[in-house]
Order: sequence, then C-alpha cells, then structure tokens
Amino acid sequence: RYVVGSGIFTDELITAIANPANYDYERRTIASNAPYGTGGCGGANQQPSIYTTLSTARGVADTALAKLEGWTDEQVPNRTKLIAQAAAYAGYSLALLGESMCSAAINLGPEMTPAQLFDEAKSRFDKAVTAATTANDAATLNFALVGRARVLANNGNLAAAATDASPVPPTFVYNFAAGGTDPRRQNFVFLHGAQNSQSSIDPSFRAVTLNGVADPRVAVTNTNRNGTAPGTQIWTSNKHATLTTAMTITKYAEAQLIVAEAKAAANDLTGAAAAINAARNTRTGM
Repeated sequence: RYVVGSGIFTDELITAIANPANYDYERRTIASNAPYGTGGCGGANQQPSIYTTLSTARGVADTALAKLEGWTDEQVPNRTKLIAQAAAYAGYSLALLGESMCSAAINLGPEMTPAQLFDEAKSRFDKAVTAATTANDAATLNFALVGRARVLANNGNLAAAATDASPVPPTFVYNFAAGGTDPRRQNFVFLHGAQNSQSSIDPSFRAVTLNGVADPRVAVTNTNRNGTAPGTQIWTSNKHATLTTAMTITKYAEAQLIVAEAKAAANDLTGAAAAINAARNTRTGM
C-alpha cells in the first residue's frame, strides 16, 4: 500500500477510477480522516492506506522483538536471528513513516518529527546489525545495513550512511514474499492496477528510453483497457505481474546510490559516478 500510495502522490501513477475520493488522493487534497491515514491492512483500499498500515507493521515487529528479547535461547530456537529480523522490519516501518509523514507517534506517545522517527529507526537497525552479526545471518545484516544507511542519509549523516552501504555485496536483494490469499500479503501494485484498474502508470513513465532503446528499469505494458476515469488507459508495471509476485524492499543498487550521494556531497564526483554505474550495471544492457 505504501508503494502504490506514494506512487500516486508523486505522480508515478495516476488515478484510473472515476471516484472523487481517488481524485482527492492524487491531487493531495485529502481530509485528515481520509483512508490514507485511517485505513487498515485488509481489503482493496481504492485510496491506499499508509499511516495505520505502517504503524501496524511497526507495532507487530516491536512486539515480536520485545518478546524475543525476554525469552531465552533454550525457549526459542534461532532467537538471535529472529531478533535481527524483527528489529530490521521495525526499522523499515519507522523509516517509511518518517519519509511519508510530517509527523507520527509510537504507541500513543508524543508527536514525533521525521528526524526523530529516523533516530528511532536507527536504534532498531543498530539492534538488527548486532544480532545478525552474532547469528552469522548475512542476508539480515545487509538488510539492516542498507536500512540504517537510508535513515542516516535522511538525517544528513552521509559519511556514516556510506560506511554502512559500502560493504553490501552486488548479489544482495531482500524481497517481501507476497501471497495470493491474505490481503495483507498480496502484491498490492498488481491488485490496484492490473486487477482492479484503479490506477495506471503515469504517461511520463511510459515508453522510457535510454540511448534510444527501452529502459529495462521502467518496463510497462499497455493492457488496452480503459479506466472509468475519463481518458485513462490501464498501463501496468511488468515487475508486478501477479498477486504473488515478490516485491523488493531493498537491494545492492540502493546501497550504491547512497554511496554515490555521499561521494557527491564530499565532491568526489569520480567516486559518485563509479557508484552510480555499479547500480546501473545490475541491469542487463545498462
């Protein structure tokens, strides 16, 4: 829901269904009690919910983390590895809250700024890095390192962000494994666009080319179906092909773009270009 909602807000997607509430969502004229903030994790969510769903994810992960920290290794097999995973997921939930909200709260606590939310996320990632290192869990360690680099960069600490992002290997990718039955686990990009025709790819992201050929990073398809919003055609993202298609949370390319940002800020443009090319080279033909 975050992916679709932020895509609509930032004009990567357009509304394809004739519904005034959907038009309000796209043009960012939503009311304070709109589903964007109050909607839950189930159902079709024509106006994708973000605040409550991310808060639910954060709460579930933090609750699991607290339970795991209270139990013993004898009680829970692979406890340290599970601590790393729960802490990392809590960190990402907080990171996305900080990136998408002007403010948020944790467990009915005080209103927090994005910078404070990023600090909270970093504390979860710190735990995840420590636990994943102890458990020798490379996948979760890299997952947490990129997350921590992301929130450090968000708070302006680019040098530390690059330190975290640099060791992430080129083969690294961390996916959310989607499922077809439970609405909370379905690939919502496919559900909202290809299946329900509620959104379409914005025209500026159709037929994108690079050096005269189709850009493999922006692969889309015209379904030749019309939406109910006047003048809309349903274009879909090829990488979200079914309800059960896995969705990437983070990967090596993101780590390299964080490195590039840090290099550019330090006026190391050659180093920045090398990191950008490392990210590009994860795609065939780039």
